[in-house]
Amino acid sequence: MEYVLINYQGSKHKIPIENFECDLVGSDERQMGVENCYKFYNDEYGISRYLYEYPIGCFNHSLEWECNSDTEILEDTINYSSFFIAQD
Repeated sequence: MEYVLINYQGSKHKIPIENFECDLVGSDERQMGVENCYKFYNDEYGISRYLYEYPIGCFNHSLEWECNSDTEILEDTINYSSFFIAQD
């Protein structure tokens, strides 16, 4: 099971991948086509990170987790590459 383990207000919580949402928030044209930026987040605990797809179908990179001051990311077991599958 893929999950993110956090320390939220002093207690540990394991958030399964199914409890996250992912929205397209921006796109830019680059040399090999479009680069898409997605916000991957869980509003219940106030955590998010940005994922980049470039070229289309390939996970390129992610930014660090952003979270509230009472939340700490302890472990992230999510395979972000599986979100982006190259299309023929």
